[in-house]
Amino acid sequence: MTQIRIITDNAADRATITVANTAAGMGGDKLKTDIKGEVCRVLASSATITLIWPKLETVGAVVIPASNLGPSSTIRVRAYLDEAGTQILADSGVKWAAPGTILENWDFSQALNVNAFTDGVAPITACYIPEQVACRRVVINITNPDNTFIDMSRIITGGYHAPKYGASYGASIGVNDLTQNTRTASGDIKSDWGPRNSTLQFDLGWIDNADRERVRQLISRGVGKFLFISLLAEHDDPVLERDYSIYGKPSQAGSISFSSFNLHNTTFQIEGF
Repeated sequence: MTQIRIITDNAADRATITVANTAAGMGGDKLKTDIKGEVCRVLASSATITLIWPKLETVGAVVIPASNLGPSSTIRVRAYLDEAGTQILADSGVKWAAPGTILENWDFSQALNVNAFTDGVAPITACYIPEQVACRRVVINITNPDNTFIDMSRIITGGYHAPKYGASYGASIGVNDLTQNTRTASGDIKSDWGPRNSTLQFDLGWIDNADRERVRQLISRGVGKFLFISLLAEHDDPVLERDYSIYGKPSQAGSISFSSFNLHNTTFQIEGF
């Protein structure tokens, strides 16, 4: 079922993360920072990332918010009950990690995939397991056959909240660009390049009583904490799902309104990291 999914508690920050064959100073610890330029670099075209917790943690998805994964890359997530990894609970199976856009039937290259750091706006890789489970070990297998190394800036994992009603029509995605253009005396245009980040704005126009308290708690977190939101989780169009997913922070404090009997509404504006 395609619907909005929200992760606010990143269990990866409480895990012991192991990644083999990494570059010096670019190990698994970089997957716990929210600085996009601090990446974990695996010196191979495949990687295995292992997360282990001292106690049970709820996991329903694994998200990589920025990477150099290409359209031929894959991801697989497995969750285990025990720390040793002998009792498997869930397996996502092998999925495309960063599918690219195919314009028409004659364009087989998927060349418009933009999962890269070069543009300043990196789309998200999200992999869901069949159901949310309480586990102590998660193993993530990634392949990137079009490249000789893998860069990943962050790992987000944990349980997600899926409200009964999704986002209202009219959700908008965009790019916040701090570049400034000026004109020289000769009339030429010059650009003072600035950073860019993705944005997502949407309304939850129908929040029933069962979801109201969870949404209120989400709003009460303020603007200083990160969260992951996908408006179209597991959609048949993976590029549409990717475009309407974001990891970032609210750009302004929110509120919730009592709109009608047993229904509430609110608006979100998110800035990508």
